[in-house]
Amino acid sequence: MDMGGMGLYGFVGILSFVIGLIKEIATIVLIFKGIQVANTYINRDKNNKAKGKDIDKIGEHKTKVESKEDKEMDK
Repeated sequence: MDMGGMGLYGFVGILSFVIGLIKEIATIVLIFKGIQVANTYINRDKNNKAKGKDIDKIGEHKTKVESKEDKEMDK
């Protein structure tokens, strides 16, 4: 049996394990970063609602009174 081939097979196995482990760690890190970004936007939205502001689709802030006036004008 050729020992050179077995050594290469072992090296490829270890390399694939290490790459898989790095991939899993990177996935976990990216998930945590995504959760942090989502929490930032959720908290900003809660703060804006608590202050009485609505956010338009284009990102402009309007007070609830202005939003009601806009809806009444559309009728």
